[in-house]
Amino acid sequence: MTNSTPTLFQPPDNVVAPSAIPFAEGWHESRALSLKDIKDIVAAFADSARHAVEAGFDIIEIHGAYGYLLNEFLSPLTNRRMDEYGGSFENRTRFLLEVVKAIRAVIPNGMPLFVRVSAIEWMEHIAEPGQAEQTWDLAQTIRLAKLLPDLGVDLLDVVSGGDNPAKRIESDKYAQVRLAGRIREAVQREAKTLLLGAGGMISEANMAKVIV
Repeated sequence: MTNSTPTLFQPPDNVVAPSAIPFAEGWHESRALSLKDIKDIVAAFADSARHAVEAGFDIIEIHGAYGYLLNEFLSPLTNRRMDEYGGSFENRTRFLLEVVKAIRAVIPNGMPLFVRVSAIEWMEHIAEPGQAEQTWDLAQTIRLAKLLPDLGVDLLDVVSGGDNPAKRIESDKYAQVRLAGRIREAVQREAKTLLLGAGGMISEANMAKVIV
């Protein structure tokens, strides 16, 4: 459970996050994960992937979007840690990249590995002019995307939105598609091979046909 889990559904000790921050007023303050907790979760991801292979699954996708735990580590809004998992881009992406490496190590070489991320949080309106990396944004997603091919990731599944009740989501159905397109262009300029997908608000067959 993360810091966006309401009081009704769980006792306080089960609310974990990068930092001890409640989702909103009236919600439990989350418990910041210890370094041991993080290592245990990385190992649990690897165990889950191993079980999925044994069960006959064909693809593994790591969910790092929509305010899920890995997404919370990426965002400066929900990650205010002062250790090796917080602060800089390198530190905030460390948890996700450790999960990627752990899973890639236990699944077959030819098995596709996908990663889902929110390209932006829709929190640009709170950013102070001239200050970078105040929220998780497209520039950081592009930096992350360029790291993934060398770690054995085959596809980046692009969505948007994070873990903040103040987010202002663009209603345009093609928003995720445009974000994925910009990431693809940036990755291709680096001569790296990474497939891009876009999800969310694609609700009609004709729309999907146009995108493809």
